[in-house]
Amino acid sequence: MEALGLALDARKARDFGIGRYILGLLRPLVDSGAVTVTALCREGDESLFPPRVHTVPSRIRPYSLRELFLAGRPMGRMAAEVVHWPHYVVPLGTPRPAIVTIHDLMHLTEPEHASVGKRAYARLVLGHAISVSTAVITVSLHTAREIETRFPSASEKLEVIWNGIEPVFFSARASDSPVPAPYVLYCGNDKPHKNLDALFEAFSLVMEALPGLKLVLAGVPAASAPSRLLKARAARIEDRLVETGFVPDSELAALMAGAEVFVLPSVTEGFGLPVLEAMAAGAPVACSNRGSLPEVAEGAARFFNPGDRRDMAEAIRSLLLDREARQGARERGRIRAASFSWERAAEKHLAVYRRAARRSR
Repeated sequence: MEALGLALDARKARDFGIGRYILGLLRPLVDSGAVTVTALCREGDESLFPPRVHTVPSRIRPYSLRELFLAGRPMGRMAAEVVHWPHYVVPLGTPRPAIVTIHDLMHLTEPEHASVGKRAYARLVLGHAISVSTAVITVSLHTAREIETRFPSASEKLEVIWNGIEPVFFSARASDSPVPAPYVLYCGNDKPHKNLDALFEAFSLVMEALPGLKLVLAGVPAASAPSRLLKARAARIEDRLVETGFVPDSELAALMAGAEVFVLPSVTEGFGLPVLEAMAAGAPVACSNRGSLPEVAEGAARFFNPGDRRDMAEAIRSLLLDREARQGARERGRIRAASFSWERAAEKHLAVYRRAARRSR
């Protein structure tokens, strides 16, 4: 079968969540030989992509007015049969057929985006993306249901495709961790929906469970460290808090492998990839029972109510103090994580691309 020409907006390749999605998907897509990929990328990011990806550098920033009016032009000049926008903005005049991925609806549901202007912009842009796209990919059943509720016209276009996990997490060793044991680990940003304030309070209730137990934050932006320190002092955990800043995947995998417990306290997630990465690395996982997390971590995590600090603390404590429960969580987590691969995700994306290309002929 002749290779399909794909144009991909990869300007967010360095982002923590969407960047993982873009780069995780590209490797198996290119390796399959079933597509030829041309990627629109930020200037200076060309080296991030596999050698067989043709890159077109751009100065058009994501989530800008220029993006809405101008980003479709370079995509239209690419020799492609299908265009994929891997986040919810599909610029005006985008070439057809277009595929859009909507990871979550947090811009409509979470308090940090509560201003009237932000909500109106998000709803307008999401509605446009859904209306002009041939298919709407989303990464969880939870997000698919949210999209259907707010945008009923998307129902017939929705395709749910789970994310994958990079192989480095399956081969991680606790002995390579850069932080001495014992520690509880969190990985991600510090946006309000991540619920770090509640995690600090919950940790204050369990930190004496093991001598010298630390709370390690990986990947949290350094710019907001002063405000986190104030909150850590208020929770009386400042001497137990360790921040690593950004770490590469190999180091993050080792951190996960060495954790007594990995915790994700979010009030919602569109997918929750760090939970699966931690499971692949062999960490026992305690996570919120909200958003997509019950779907993604099904049967393999200790769940808690993210609005109840004591419930969160009890979930963490139960894994810290019960060796048998901790070992069971490790085993179930590895089995669960093995269900997710970028190769499988790439196959399903390719099927969506081919259907879209056939419909446009």
